[in-house]
Amino acid sequence: MSAAKEIDPKKRLVGAAILIGLAVIVLPVILDSDDGLVSTTATDQEQTIQGLKNDYVSSEEEVTVFVSKITPIEENRGSIDKPSEPKVTDVATKVSSATPVKENVPVVEASKPSSGSTSSVERGWVVRIGTFANAANVKKLLVDLESKGFMPDSESIETSKGMATRIWIGPYERRVDAARARTQLEQKTGEPGLITAFP
Repeated sequence: MSAAKEIDPKKRLVGAAILIGLAVIVLPVILDSDDGLVSTTATDQEQTIQGLKNDYVSSEEEVTVFVSKITPIEENRGSIDKPSEPKVTDVATKVSSATPVKENVPVVEASKPSSGSTSSVERGWVVRIGTFANAANVKKLLVDLESKGFMPDSESIETSKGMATRIWIGPYERRVDAARARTQLEQKTGEPGLITAFP
């Protein structure tokens, strides 16, 4: 009878059920490796980077399209005032006006001193060059900008680190004029400008 007590099938069945339950719970965790998680994360990062690249490319295209759409809208308003002109003439006007746009770059330089020197613009756009704490650097930059044909302006401001000087070019009545000035600033000095609202 002692042999029958040792076998006790009820205890063996309960033990087998517990082992099977643990195997069902623990084996999937053990067999799933971290490599799957890493590759999924790497794939997500690659997709995020691709999305950012696409956003960057599309944002450049939008800016280019936006700027190119401004000029035809103004020209179309002039052609709306003159309804007697046929559509063929409108196309010829757009083609002929595309050539003077390239010639307007020197005109902008000529008009820049007048718009930069007249601080009578109450609201408009400025090209902010930067904020500097060192007075020697401020004077050097102002002289450099003036020698390259710009009319910089500055103001003293208080920051958390002490007094500083903010330098900008402008103000311009239209954002397009400020964008042209920023492009010229980058070409002539290599300084990136930031277009902000004025005042």
